[in-house]
Amino acid sequence: HEAWRLADGNEPRVALAADIPTDSGDPITVISVHFDWVEDDGYRFEQARETIRRIETLQTPWIVLGDFNDVPGSRTMVAFENIGLNAAKPVDDAATFPSDHPEIEIDHIIMGPEGAWMPATSLVIPESRTSDHRPVVSELTPIRN
Repeated sequence: HEAWRLADGNEPRVALAADIPTDSGDPITVISVHFDWVEDDGYRFEQARETIRRIETLQTPWIVLGDFNDVPGSRTMVAFENIGLNAAKPVDDAATFPSDHPEIEIDHIIMGPEGAWMPATSLVIPESRTSDHRPVVSELTPIRN
């Protein structure tokens, strides 16, 4: 595991990357992110670009997940969808924040590289006690060569 230092925003940020062994013996890399939160997406987009630069050097299939603090269609999310698959949520139940009355979709699961994973969907769990975000879960299936 390692912490990837990201561009400073309103607070210092890192992406946490860990190689996880699988039942097949082939590792995957899981990257947890929490990007900058302010309306101006300059810091957030630079943090996303640095994360993508690091992902592009990986030799393993990968999953990046967490609080992207950005919505579908934003330049941050488009950049991730250019390198991987989004485990999309149901259109009528995709909002994750705030957890007690979710109005926006800012928590995501992206997997890659292209051809490494079967398309997947995610679900938002209606839980509001443990976080200010609702949890997102997905069952991801790797493609075996």
